Amino acid sequence: MVEKMQYCHNFQSNEAIIQDLYDGMIYNSLRSMYVNIGGTEQPHCFFEADTNIALGLATDDFAPFCNRKQTCWPILVYNLNLPPDEHFLMENLICVGVVPGPKKPKDFNSFLYPFVSESLELALGVDAYHSLCQCIFLLCAYPLFGGGDMPAVAMMMLMKEHNGISPCRMCKIVAIRHQGSNTYYVPLHPPCTLSRTLPTYDPLNLPIRDHDGFLKDARHVQMAPSQAEADRRARDSGMKGVPILSHIPSLIFPYSFPLNFMHLLWENLIKNLLDFFCGKFKDLDHNKEGYQIEQTVWEAIGDVTQQSGFTIPGAYGVQPWNFSEDRIGVTADMLSFWTLFLGPIYLEQAFASPQFYAHFVELVKLLNLCLQFELQRSNIDVIREGFAKWVLEYEKLYYQFSED
Repeated sequence: MVEKMQYCHNFQSNEAIIQDLYDGMIYNSLRSMYVNIGGTEQPHCFFEADTNIALGLATDDFAPFCNRKQTCWPILVYNLNLPPDEHFLMENLICVGVVPGPKKPKDFNSFLYPFVSESLELALGVDAYHSLCQCIFLLCAYPLFGGGDMPAVAMMMLMKEHNGISPCRMCKIVAIRHQGSNTYYVPLHPPCTLSRTLPTYDPLNLPIRDHDGFLKDARHVQMAPSQAEADRRARDSGMKGVPILSHIPSLIFPYSFPLNFMHLLWENLIKNLLDFFCGKFKDLDHNKEGYQIEQTVWEAIGDVTQQSGFTIPGAYGVQPWNFSEDRIGVTADMLSFWTLFLGPIYLEQAFASPQFYAHFVELVKLLNLCLQFELQRSNIDVIREGFAKWVLEYEKLYYQFSED
């Protein structure tokens, strides 16, 4: 294990490509900063020694019983000094606690207290024995990232969840409530009926949050003179108070809590697109829309998707099945494989309007770029600008600037 953890120290950075978190902004900015705990600057910088350890934190709910009515929340720590393909192996995960069910915890900060306390101790350094050098050294470890789905990360960051007025942890975009319901959504362009009273957002120039502003808003809520005022401030800012994780000096809010690719894309966007394709997205009227695929064609696509699994090697992923009949058991792995490899083939000429197929293919191109093991730095702007353009086109084709 000690030899494997030398991966971090032996990592060779390349200015032209991004291979791992050690090429990223957070790690490299921390390396030039002195550790500061409770306002007291320590005599050492982050990651100045080859024995320093980078950690990640993850949590999510899962139902341990078949009836799925009760959940619990394991709190896991993973070792980022290991090679990327070993981060999430079962034997390398450290369970530092389990939040008991049966319901979602109301005060997640209290369950994170032991982790924060030990993280501060590790930031100062503890004596440890080095089995390779056979000597005592000062062991320091620093959490860099927190992860999970959106509700889980909202709990860690002490924020409102995704159905709030200010739901995004990365920017201050303001949500709109659909008339006649309690559901909020966040279009870049408001509906035509409300466009004069609400702002329009440029996807390449969003009102981004930063660390100091994030904690300032959090303290503003926590220091409210009354609960009613705290609730009002929380609605406006999306914060519910100061997260206990903010006491860990290596965590930079909100950037240390990146969006989870699996939930954001496979479990959200792709499922929404499939609902549009089969005319089942929410309770909207999909008749005569160019994105809706005829029922017989959609059933044929589902059938050929299942049949293709018999001739595709298992190493490529989980065997896909007919999601036109059963979507309940479809996993993110299945959706990923279908989107990247099968969808571009089966959807060709399936739409009444070809612009929807072209739009889908542009998404697949961007996803393939994101999933490269090595990312050219020049492709970062390609991805950023590509997704901005894709979302603008998405609103034009599907949302159509209308609540209905």
